[in-house]
Amino acid sequence: MDVLRDERAIPALSKALTYRWYYDTWLNVPRKSLLALAEIRTPEAKMIIESASQSPEELISEDANLILDDW
Repeated sequence: MDVLRDERAIPALSKALTYRWYYDTWLNVPRKSLLALAEIRTPEAKMIIESASQSPEELISEDANLILDDW
């Protein structure tokens, strides 16, 4: 299976990290955005993940740190 890794998605994925939907209590959308950024694996994507590692949202910061540990 081919994986899409289009750098043009970075701005939208970055925005999805900060947007909160009232029905997304587990922050699934931002967390999946982190995973997508990790798949893109560019320096810009890494900077965004590094920034997310400092998020006050524990679920986001934990996921970001796990991704960075495997970078």
